[in-house]
Amino acid sequence: MVANCFAEKSTNTLAKRASSITLFLKWVEVNGVDLNDAMTEAGVYNYVEYLRAAGAPATRGRSFIEAVFFCKGALGLHVPEGLAASARVRGAVARSWERKRLTKKAPPIKVKHVSLMETLACTADTHTRVVAGYLCYLIHARGRCGDVARITREPVLDSVVEDGCGFLEVVADAVKTTRGERKRRLGFPVVALEWGVGSAPWAPAWLQARADAGLNANVDRMLMPAVGLGASFSKGIAMTANQTTDIMRHMLVRGGAAAIEVEAYTSHSCKATVLSWMAKAGVKIADRRLLGGHAKPGEFTTLEYSRDALAGPLAAVANV
Repeated sequence: MVANCFAEKSTNTLAKRASSITLFLKWVEVNGVDLNDAMTEAGVYNYVEYLRAAGAPATRGRSFIEAVFFCKGALGLHVPEGLAASARVRGAVARSWERKRLTKKAPPIKVKHVSLMETLACTADTHTRVVAGYLCYLIHARGRCGDVARITREPVLDSVVEDGCGFLEVVADAVKTTRGERKRRLGFPVVALEWGVGSAPWAPAWLQARADAGLNANVDRMLMPAVGLGASFSKGIAMTANQTTDIMRHMLVRGGAAAIEVEAYTSHSCKATVLSWMAKAGVKIADRRLLGGHAKPGEFTTLEYSRDALAGPLAAVANV
């Protein structure tokens, strides 16, 4: 029954809600509060006011309230009467939120650093080529690390196109934007240009490096396993966003980039890079939305497109 209640929720959402509830239960236990008293308007107020006064992370109070109402909707949890309208609870949460730092967007990666990663994907040792090529795929396919690393099919290179510039593509089972019963059953093409900004095509070199390293998403059930000790990969464990960030920065510095230039890069910088180029070049927003894999609420068209529908936006990428 519980599995059915959570079937339409993403694992990240469930983990976030569970963390909020766990922290609340620890507070109840440490302070010897009766759980029945804790789950009243007064008890909830005491907890969120405690979070504010103790200098807990600015989002923790709001996350807890969201988790409570999440459990109400998904599991039928009894919510204290008047909690939603409680001015003092909302006030304590709002005062905590005021301490939140301004949201910082991941900066796009500079062209010279993209070129450096493409060079590494073509010329370095096998292990480095695998990782550098994966970073290139994230950049040129405008992908999120959490989605791309867990793709369960090996990408295919189609070089038989005009001008010799082909596509590296694979159909992903699900991505961040494909939630809900129908959307989760849609295939989502993750497509990148074979050539990037460097002097050689990175895509075929990456696929060859993957083969040399014994990696195959069809067999491994993931595209990019985590990096283990030495020049090994941890089969069965997908590379995380944090590891991607650390490896990318280290690889760029080792390749000659200045540390101060790359310290702000994160794994999400890979997704932002090409989209930033498109925005600066004046590419229309509809094409940029397709390239980013986003859809307006209620729309399915941007989730159901094939590579053919991406032809125009990808041509714009090639021109830029």
